[in-house]
Amino acid sequence: MRVKQSFVLAAGMLLVAIFGAMGLVPRITAERSGSVAALVAEMRDVANMAREAGLPVEKAVDRLRSEGLTAVAVGELTGQELLSGMLPVEFDSASNLLHGDLPEGVWPDSATIVLSGKDDLDDKIKLFAHTRFPGIIEVNSGEGLLLVLPVSLSETLEAGIMPDYPLLSMASATGMPLIYRPGSTPGVSGSSVANSVEIVLEAFPDIRIVVPSGLFVAGYPELEPLSRLLRERGISVSKVEFSRQVGVGFLERILFPKVLSLHSVRKEEIVSRRLTRDDLVERFVRAARERSVKLLYLRPSDLLSGSRLDRFANECARISGRLEKLGIRNDWPETLPLWRSGLFPAFACALALLLLAMRLVSRYFGEERDAWIRPMAALAVMSVVLALLMLKISPVTKLSGALLAALAATEASLIALDNFRKPVRGVLMSVGVAVASGIAIAGFFGTPWYMLRMDA
Repeated sequence: MRVKQSFVLAAGMLLVAIFGAMGLVPRITAERSGSVAALVAEMRDVANMAREAGLPVEKAVDRLRSEGLTAVAVGELTGQELLSGMLPVEFDSASNLLHGDLPEGVWPDSATIVLSGKDDLDDKIKLFAHTRFPGIIEVNSGEGLLLVLPVSLSETLEAGIMPDYPLLSMASATGMPLIYRPGSTPGVSGSSVANSVEIVLEAFPDIRIVVPSGLFVAGYPELEPLSRLLRERGISVSKVEFSRQVGVGFLERILFPKVLSLHSVRKEEIVSRRLTRDDLVERFVRAARERSVKLLYLRPSDLLSGSRLDRFANECARISGRLEKLGIRNDWPETLPLWRSGLFPAFACALALLLLAMRLVSRYFGEERDAWIRPMAALAVMSVVLALLMLKISPVTKLSGALLAALAATEASLIALDNFRKPVRGVLMSVGVAVASGIAIAGFFGTPWYMLRMDA
């Protein structure tokens, strides 16, 4: 028995749309209940803006919170920042801090911390330093206790050395969700990094998420200890859009689905691309609306004169106001629930791919009028087999998705050209093929793994 290929194509695309739509149900449910985005600022920026405006930090935080700020981030201090006095310690090379002959094992250029013994933070700093740098040498002198780190001073200038304890305490007092940013520290083992991060998590239970900073994730490539710690404590990690940080992809994949997407714009990019504040507001709104980004990491402008606090508060208000109009609440987000692609959306993709491939082959050989029923039965069986392969083998999944997108666009264009004498019919049929194929692709690839671009 023969049937027209146009009928086979229409019936097949209808099945594709139905089975593909089944895979969209979990995503639609998750997005309806999870339309939330958080506005995040660095606590250091907030403190600087408060000082500039002549306000207590608490009042600056209250104002920004009233305009939509949701959370604050605190990072680790680099050697350069310790040299500038951001902690109540002396920090310099051993040769500059120790007078006379150096003790055995101490190099002249070794980075050294001096604890006076009079500050409340001394015990915390000592504990963290010994945990992060197990090879520390202690030297007692008239100035206090010297902690000689097993790294040179020059190596510490851009590396994460010590948590910013004053700002962590200040941020914790606000009651807002906390983001901790451990810095990249060369030459430190993964277990030392994990143990030192655990000290911070113990001291500040408001920390909700860890966002590594620096060129590489601290402890890379030994990231299993850190990932195990975060998993045990239920701490999420961020998926920073367009990030080239070494090792972060490995950490994200281990902790999946405890991953929150984050969008930020670096100051270097703002200057090089001459982005205005209006451009930045638009970028953050689009990130939340179009890509469902959950964390919007804002930074104040250093380029414009006037009150940075006023401008920053205005930007927070504009972003949160526009998001609210789009139905996106300003609150701390939850990670996506875990669901996987099922057989039905996989079958939809496989059926669409094979059906469109068959259609293209028939066009090539000039056999477009009708088709046999028996090959249609074989097509159904092959679709089931391909669907199972897509569920089990990642390269088959990616290749099938790419081919389906290409074949759908090709067939939709050819249908429109075939029906140039009946444009309405051509438009309806071509749009139907494109939409049905799109539903199949969205149904299969619309899972948290692909939504968060974990393969990127």
